[in-house]
Amino acid sequence: QTFTGNLTLSTQAEVDAFSYDTIKGNLTIKGLNIVNITNLNKLDFLLGSLIIDSTNLVNIEGLKDLKSLSNVHHNMQISNNQNLTDISGANGYLKTAISFDNVAIINNPKIEEISSLLNTGKQSYLKNLLVDNNDQLKEINLHNSSRINKLIAKNNYEIKKIILPNANYEYDFDYLHLENNQLLDSIDFFEIPFTDYGSLFIKDNPSLTYFKQDNNIAYFKNITVENNNSLNNLNFFPTIEVDGGYRYLDTLRIVNNKNLITCCVLEQILSNNRYGYLDISGGGFPGNDFI
Repeated sequence: QTFTGNLTLSTQAEVDAFSYDTIKGNLTIKGLNIVNITNLNKLDFLLGSLIIDSTNLVNIEGLKDLKSLSNVHHNMQISNNQNLTDISGANGYLKTAISFDNVAIINNPKIEEISSLLNTGKQSYLKNLLVDNNDQLKEINLHNSSRINKLIAKNNYEIKKIILPNANYEYDFDYLHLENNQLLDSIDFFEIPFTDYGSLFIKDNPSLTYFKQDNNIAYFKNITVENNNSLNNLNFFPTIEVDGGYRYLDTLRIVNNKNLITCCVLEQILSNNRYGYLDISGGGFPGNDFI
């Protein structure tokens, strides 16, 4: 049985009465008295986007057999679910869609991991991933995840580590935004093929000390590194030399990182005037040791 149009389930009674195997439209599950969606296990295909918002669900296993119906662009939002601990049930839906415009995981205070949701391999292409205000999230591990263009991770208090996707996948990663993650101490770049116009924004991560990058292939057009008080070097920066010349940075801001001592690529940037807007201030770098 097929439902054509956008469907909203707002009560447990509506969930329990659900009887469709296909939805040609968007599905929204929203209601504080929704505590169980096991009855949605008969839903096989969803044409549109999925929203799970403001429920009292503990998991979304009722969606484990859900698949994308077509190659159209999708969105998925999981937000404001105070008791939700396990979101792996939507992995099949994410994995079978060719393209996702946006996946947002916002304000789910009991979720500790999202890797099981995002473990999609090469199957899908994800433009934007937003991970915001998930208090108990410990790690974002995207090593075996979708091809991703943009990652924003902010206000996740307990997150300690971020691992970016495997560069063996053919994609361009063009925006990384990490802000106000209080316990974040390390980022693994692996071999991320950032685009030449990529942007890096790292701000207000007071425990961040460590970057790991297997090869210097990350190139950025705009760079902001601000108020990361445990960060002592920026040696993950790539060389800006290319084809006998130097790459040009539109914006370079390295501000108020009080323990920052070294950044070996800055000498190339400064001595060759390869920048537009420049602000280097408030660091702990003593004299020429910074370059």
